[in-house]
Amino acid sequence: MKKIFFAAMAAATALFSACNGNAPKASFGSDIDSLSYALGYANSPEEAQLTSYLPQVGSDSAYVEEYLKGLIEGMEAGNDKKSIARNLGLQQGMQIKMQLSQSSEQFFGGDSTKTINYKNFVAGFVAHVKNDTTVNFNGKAITAQEAMQYIQTAIANNHKKASAEFMAAKAKEDGVKTLKDGILYKVEKDSKSTERAAATDTVVVEYEGKLANGRVFDSSAYRQGNESKFAVNMVIPGWTKALTEMPVGSTWTIYIPSEEAYGERGGGSRIPPYSALEFKVTLKKVIKPAGK
Repeated sequence: MKKIFFAAMAAATALFSACNGNAPKASFGSDIDSLSYALGYANSPEEAQLTSYLPQVGSDSAYVEEYLKGLIEGMEAGNDKKSIARNLGLQQGMQIKMQLSQSSEQFFGGDSTKTINYKNFVAGFVAHVKNDTTVNFNGKAITAQEAMQYIQTAIANNHKKASAEFMAAKAKEDGVKTLKDGILYKVEKDSKSTERAAATDTVVVEYEGKLANGRVFDSSAYRQGNESKFAVNMVIPGWTKALTEMPVGSTWTIYIPSEEAYGERGGGSRIPPYSALEFKVTLKKVIKPAGK
């Protein structure tokens, strides 16, 4: 039988409390009593699971009792309309703050020293709910559409700045050389081979891709045999230009400016817009087109 999870906790991995001293005492006078107890028991984690989960949401494993108190209070307030509204705001506020805390990479280009000003976030949130147009936002009142445009522009500018600083710092490191169009590389393992790939060839490579903040977003380790095969002219420009310069058998670390990578579009959820990228690449094999 599948467990029944309450919707309010589904997003938080549906954790409910096991019984302890703060819980009401169970009494069994009917089948409904037994069913109710069984539902609570079946939908609860062990205490070890809860102590592991609390730190993941910004709390601490020492506060299991506080979690239990909150759960009981929430259940007791479930029929009071005023309490339902307040508890909904409390729950969403905690979720929003947790999401914002985990999103510095998106907002600030990976600069972990910067965080959202929560006081101003709440001020903006409340102003929109109450349609308050009296706030002077950079010289005028702001609309929701203008706020979204401001966010998108700020994120783009932060990533542009972080990417430019990353590339400038790498250009100064020992052993780092320059290819065309601002692409940088460092030879990690040299090769005496004179064979190089043409843009029309297919290559077999091992690689690992990182953002400027060091987070790995892709790797051939996820593929069978720890290798990937693709056409040289079917990848981002920075890859194409670097691969056609690499000798077969060599390993390079390649630093690619955003305009030679995914540019203003970004690369899905893993690569933000305007991101400079770092790849460690081993060129294993070049496969010529049929007939050549």
